[in-house]
Amino acid sequence: MRKNVKDILRQGSAELLDIIFPRKCPVCGRLTGKARICPGCARVLRKVRPPVCRSCGTALVMLPGSDNGRRDRREAPQAGPAGWRAAPQAESAGQKEAQAAGPAVSKTGVLLCPACRARHRAFDGVRSVFLYENPAKEMLLRLKYHHAEENAAVFAELCREPFGALCRAVEPDCLIPVPVHKKRLKQRGYNQAELLARELAQGSGSGNGRSIPVCTDWVYRTGSTKAQKELTPADRVRNLKNAFAPGPGIKKSSTVLLIDDIYTTGSTLEAISRVLKASGVRSVYGFTVCTGEAAAELQESVSTPPR
Repeated sequence: MRKNVKDILRQGSAELLDIIFPRKCPVCGRLTGKARICPGCARVLRKVRPPVCRSCGTALVMLPGSDNGRRDRREAPQAGPAGWRAAPQAESAGQKEAQAAGPAVSKTGVLLCPACRARHRAFDGVRSVFLYENPAKEMLLRLKYHHAEENAAVFAELCREPFGALCRAVEPDCLIPVPVHKKRLKQRGYNQAELLARELAQGSGSGNGRSIPVCTDWVYRTGSTKAQKELTPADRVRNLKNAFAPGPGIKKSSTVLLIDDIYTTGSTLEAISRVLKASGVRSVYGFTVCTGEAAAELQESVSTPPR
């Protein structure tokens, strides 16, 4: 009964806020009613399509002149997402959900981007939904630097389907937002990755009615590092050396899903994955709103990465 009253009050408060502060599309500024983004602008956001790297989920762009460069993304059968190593029930529940979940965990003879061909990744796979270009890029920048915290809910709504498929496939024990240092948290007032994680967690579950908790005490930032966007790929790795440490909440033999706004070189997710796995975490996956594109020849991309 108490829970029902709380739900009614929460719903009433939300409806009142919608009346006082009507929702506007974060792209065009038009009133959207109960929707968080107008349908037209939602269609403009370019989604990640096959072929994608089976390890990091980066969209692959076939180089002109390669043997397979003329093949359309939709016509490359080995390039499509093939599903993560899921729990037995996820695999038997249907290939569609597994395919929607993202790149394959098995890295033997699968499509890889140049970065993932060059080295073995500490994480077990990453899934991203949109390409890092406008208007998604501008929405993320406003969320991260200009206090447009409402954009976290917008992205969560847009990512709900692929995020749900991923959760059903890998069955994470918890969601871990990429932490920011307390100094930066004080300056900004919030962690955009945590906002995204909490919005995504609402109604997430893994198909069995279980909601997935958001855990912020499994890993923490040890120091205030330079902004990654200002650094080269090599400098990003050095910048994050010893930047993260295990927290008191870690549970061994668990499966976790890291949440962040954007995947670029993977340095941040790599660093956190190493810390978590060194502390006994069994599997570490990643989910980000946006990712970039990598140029690659299809034939050369099908290989086994070094260990």
